[in-house]
Amino acid sequence: VPRDFFGRVVEAKPAAETVPTDAEGKPISIKPEVTVWLSYNQGFTNAVKRPVKVTDLL
Repeated sequence: VPRDFFGRVVEAKPAAETVPTDAEGKPISIKPEVTVWLSYNQGFTNAVKRPVKVTDLL
């Protein structure tokens, strides 16, 4: 009998046997499409810049 961290009995969830389909019978993607846009403007920065050696990081 599987139990969780607190010792409670965990009921097994039944696996989905059918694939969800749309009206045309095509399978529906469960994973949503994600589009990421990146805009980089090269130019002035107020960041503090100083030379750093690799040995300083190790």
